[in-house]
Amino acid sequence: MPSLLKLIVIGTILVGVAHGASLATADAKKTDCTLTDGFQALSCTVRLADVLNKVDNLDLRDKNDIREFRNACDALDSCSSKLTCGEFQDAHTKQVVSSFGKYCDALVYVNTEFPECREKLDINSECFKNWNPLQNSIDEEKDEKKREELKKNACKNYFGKDQCLKKLITETCSENEWQRFHDNLIPFGNALLSCDFENAQT
Repeated sequence: MPSLLKLIVIGTILVGVAHGASLATADAKKTDCTLTDGFQALSCTVRLADVLNKVDNLDLRDKNDIREFRNACDALDSCSSKLTCGEFQDAHTKQVVSSFGKYCDALVYVNTEFPECREKLDINSECFKNWNPLQNSIDEEKDEKKREELKKNACKNYFGKDQCLKKLITETCSENEWQRFHDNLIPFGNALLSCDFENAQT
C-alpha cells in the first residue's frame, strides 16, 4: 500500500477513534451528533481497520482474497455514508473517505480485470517500469510549496511520462482496454492528488 495513502488512512483512523469516542460521551451534547452516531463512528473505525488489515495481507493471486477485500471496502463505504453529523461532514474528512474508496476500486480493477492485458505488457519497457502514480516523495516533503509542485508533477505524469501508458496499452492490448484503465484510475488520482484531468488526453 503506498505510504502516502497509508498515512492518510491511519490519520483518519486516529481521528475517527478520538472523535467517535467523544461522541459516545457527554461531548455529544455539544454537537448535533447523537450517541448512536458515536457508536456508528466507532463501528466505521473498526471496518476501516479491517480493510487496512486486508490490504496488508492481500494475496493478489487469490480471487477469494480480492472478493473479501471488495466486500470489506463496500461495508466501509456503506458505514461511512451514515455518518451525517458534526466533523464527519467536514470536507477534508469526506475527501479522505472518498480517496480510500477510490483506492479500493482501482486496486480491485487492476487485479481482477486488467491482469490479462498486464501480462502482455513489456515489464522491461521504460514507461511501464518507471510508472509510479503515487510518489512517496510527496509524503516526505515538508515544504508546502514544494509538496504542491510534486503533486502537480505527479498529476502530469499520472499515466507515465508524456502519457506513455496510453500508447503502450493501446498498442499492446486495445483502445478499449486503455479507456477502461484510464476511467478506473482517474477517480483515484482526482481524490488523492486533487488532479485536474478535465483537459487531459484520453
